[in-house]
Amino acid sequence: MKKLLSKIFHYIGIVLDWIGKNAGRIKTCGLIVLLTLFIISFINGGCNRREAEKLFTRVTGLDLQNDILDLKNRTLEDSLNIEVKARLAVEAENKRLEAERVRLVIENQGLKKKLADIPAWLLNMPADSSYKFLHDTAYPFPGADKFPFNEPQVKNIHADYLENQALTSLVVTLEDQLVNCEQIGYNKDTLVLSYRKSFLITKESARNSDTKASNSEEKASLYKDQLDKNERRKRFWKATTAIGTAIGLVIGLLL
Repeated sequence: MKKLLSKIFHYIGIVLDWIGKNAGRIKTCGLIVLLTLFIISFINGGCNRREAEKLFTRVTGLDLQNDILDLKNRTLEDSLNIEVKARLAVEAENKRLEAERVRLVIENQGLKKKLADIPAWLLNMPADSSYKFLHDTAYPFPGADKFPFNEPQVKNIHADYLENQALTSLVVTLEDQLVNCEQIGYNKDTLVLSYRKSFLITKESARNSDTKASNSEEKASLYKDQLDKNERRKRFWKATTAIGTAIGLVIGLLL
C-alpha cells in the first residue's frame, strides 16, 4: 500500500513539474480553447436563431394552410347540406309524381274499359232513351227537328258521342302521363347530377382533410426534430461548459 501511494505521489509530482514548466503553453492552449468555444457558441447561436425563424415560418405556413382548408371544408359542408335539402325536395316531388302516375294509369285503364263497354251498354238501352240523351244533353241546340233517324242510327250517334268523350279523356290522360313521365325522368337526371356533385364535394373535403392530417404530421415531425436538436445541444453545452469551467479553473490557478 505504501509503495502504491508512493508511486501515485511520484506521478503527481511529475505532472506538477510538467505543468510548472509548461504553464505558459497551458494558459495559451486554454485561452485558445475558450476562444474556440466562444466562437462555436456565437456561430451556434446564429444557427439556432435561423433554425427557429425557419421553423416558425414553416409551422405558421402549415397552420395558415390548415385554417384555409378548414374554411373550405365548412363551405363544402354548407354546399353539401344545400344539395341534400334540394335532393330531398326532388325526391318528395318524385314520390308525388309516382302517385300521380299510378292514378293516371288507373284512370286510363278505366276509360279504356268504359270505351270497350259502350256498344254492349247501348245494346240494352231503348232508342228513345238515346234520342232523348242526344236531344236534351249531347246536342241541346234550338231549332226544329227536321231530320228523322231510325233506331240504329240514333244508337250509333249516341255511341259515337260517348266514344268521342271517352277517347278525348283517354288522350288527355295519355298526355298527362307523358308530361308526368318526362318530369319524373328530369327529376331522376337531377338526382343523378346532385349525387355526383355531392360525391365530388365529399371527395374534395376528404382530400382537404388528408392534406390537413399531412400538415399536422409534418408539424409534429418538425417539433420532434427540433426537440432532438435541442436535447443534443443541451448535452453539448453541458459538456462544453464543464470543459470551459475546468480550463478556466486551471488558468486561474496558473495566474
